[in-house]
Amino acid sequence: MGHSGKKRILIVGTMQLPHRILFDKCRYLWHTYDITIISPDTGKEKLIDIHIKAIFLNKAKESTRIYHIIHYKKFKNFLRFLELIKFTRDHLQNNPYDLVLIWSHSKAFMFKLFCKNHGKYAMMIFTQGVSDNYLKNLYHDYWVRFNALFFDTILLYTERDREYFKIPKQKAHIMGLGINAIAYRERSFDSMNLIYLGTLSNRYVHDTVKGFAEFYSEYGDSISVNYLIIGTGNPQDTEQLINSIENAGKNVPVRYLGGLDDNELVDVFNKSNIGVNYLKVTSYFTHNISTKTYEYLLSGMPVISVKLNSLIGVIDDSNGCFIEDTSKGFKDGLIRMTNNMKRFQSSVVAKSGEHGSAKSIVEKNWIPALESILDK
Repeated sequence: MGHSGKKRILIVGTMQLPHRILFDKCRYLWHTYDITIISPDTGKEKLIDIHIKAIFLNKAKESTRIYHIIHYKKFKNFLRFLELIKFTRDHLQNNPYDLVLIWSHSKAFMFKLFCKNHGKYAMMIFTQGVSDNYLKNLYHDYWVRFNALFFDTILLYTERDREYFKIPKQKAHIMGLGINAIAYRERSFDSMNLIYLGTLSNRYVHDTVKGFAEFYSEYGDSISVNYLIIGTGNPQDTEQLINSIENAGKNVPVRYLGGLDDNELVDVFNKSNIGVNYLKVTSYFTHNISTKTYEYLLSGMPVISVKLNSLIGVIDDSNGCFIEDTSKGFKDGLIRMTNNMKRFQSSVVAKSGEHGSAKSIVEKNWIPALESILDK
């Protein structure tokens, strides 16, 4: 327990933290817990809150001689990971915590083996493998299960994840995801200003460009429309998206903006009024929680979305529509949205996503779960 009288929680990540999903939750957790986060500095925008102590491993370590000698990327990453292990071990020797939460499901076991903590340990599991390669998914999922063997406490987003990874109920805590609005405002629905936000990898976003172009060629004279795409991905999927925009033609109002920092997103969100959630509905995606859908809804934007099991009962005519996972399905969804535009009200749309907000999820799930873990 820290000087503030709060129980102390250390969160350790193998990627730069806190990202927006974790940051949103920490903004509601710091009232109850003393939170420290350790992660590598990968050069991304840093989300800062005076109530959350964030420790970043400096990128300057790459300037050491060994990094100049070694050029193999995976080996470089492994050396950085060993540095993170050593730093965390040294930090724990001088700073006891009531709980150490490993924000990784692929290398978590190494922290448990090499970093001693007088308090408790927990591991976060995020999702099953979502590659379009079956063997990669198989490897990913078995590796997650292997890591979980080292922990008595496992945090997961959904009950379905617990069942999929075969985590015993006595070890599992179902946390829910939780996200905040990027930028809420009362929006006008006289035009359709679409936005896609998210990864491009294995999402087939180029399908939406084709569907949008077909919609525009038929209905562009009757309603003002444009489409902005934000995100990064593997080179193949990024190139396919760029090619699809070029093939659509210069007259089609669709643009790819690349990756944007969170503060840049606000300006783009304020100019948009329809959110796009698109991917191929496969066995490994259909149960996933769609963070972007809740970011759209909480920002007051109706959503045009593929039909995921996790969104059944969330999306309806008052806040968007479901579509088939094809370019034609996207075009048909745009037609339905056009017919519903006058029904939408941002306040109603935002309220429909409140159950998935960070505040709601922290109060209902995270704090009770953490109290249960810490009281054992």
